[in-house]
Amino acid sequence: MTEQQLEEYFTGIATDLKDIGHTPDAPAFYRIKDAMDLDEFDDAVRNMTAGVCLLLETGESNIGSYDSQTDRLRIGLHVLKHTTEDFDDINAARDFAKAALLKIVSRIRLDCKGKFERTNGQDGPLRQLATVFSTDGKLSNMTAIDGNWYGKSMYFDFAVPLDITYNTEDWNA
Repeated sequence: MTEQQLEEYFTGIATDLKDIGHTPDAPAFYRIKDAMDLDEFDDAVRNMTAGVCLLLETGESNIGSYDSQTDRLRIGLHVLKHTTEDFDDINAARDFAKAALLKIVSRIRLDCKGKFERTNGQDGPLRQLATVFSTDGKLSNMTAIDGNWYGKSMYFDFAVPLDITYNTEDWNA
């Protein structure tokens, strides 16, 4: 699975999920390019015209063991809501974000199912890429991004087959 495929998939999630409602005219989705650059999170939400957004963080991966040749992609999703600094509003924003993340998890699970498990009779888009998704993830609070954005983040893994077959045509000697 490529970085571009991940971005396209989660752009579709942000567009299709009514809670996020991303459109080109009213952006509510952003792909974090460097998770170590905390200013990028602030800059991302400054460009949102809606009061809610989905941020995608990708990059880390692990190659599976010899008998399990998979690429385990680490993915972070962050749902943030613009709110006041009132504690009740912050709690409501976090509750909203958790509910939205759980909806996204349910969609990812559906998109990993095969044609016999889906009502449209077609393999899901993640199944077509042979993606395995574990719902084992950790939800964490996000606090005061650019001052008034609060929500939740969730990190999880996609496992995708990896071809690490030696090919002599790739080598000069």
